[in-house]
Amino acid sequence: CYGFINQNHPIGIIAIWYNQNVDGNKYLSCRGVIVKDGKVLLMHRKKDGKEYWVFPGGHTEENETPEETLRREIWEESSLRVTKVYRMYPYTHDSNGIRECFFTCEVEAGEPRVHSSGTEKNTRRDWYNPEWVAMSKAKKLTNLYPEAIKRDFLRLYENQ
Repeated sequence: CYGFINQNHPIGIIAIWYNQNVDGNKYLSCRGVIVKDGKVLLMHRKKDGKEYWVFPGGHTEENETPEETLRREIWEESSLRVTKVYRMYPYTHDSNGIRECFFTCEVEAGEPRVHSSGTEKNTRRDWYNPEWVAMSKAKKLTNLYPEAIKRDFLRLYENQ
């Protein structure tokens, strides 16, 4: 395991586990950009009173490769299996230096729903729900994060 210390974090020093990637960098999490039939799979979230959207994915576990993280997290968050993984795009958050890797990928047919292992995390105050969102709507979301990934990836799908 690898540790990361961020002294600029608002609550002080934090330690986060990273895994090694093929490009020699360490990442906190892996996320998927999944576009199908003119829609993008997004996680609609409410956490600590804030409602927003993110690309599905999550934190790496010890000794897990980025692709394994991607496949596990997409399954846990949407009950959909990743069938193909394409290119990896590294991203570093300007505010805290945390690194994520984003993959373009495909999933099996089906309607996304929170996997049964994640339903206990949903409460009235904090919840998440996977949704297919029309590209036209996704492009207009002001609370889809990270903004740079939204801008860059959705530009690839301008004609949808």
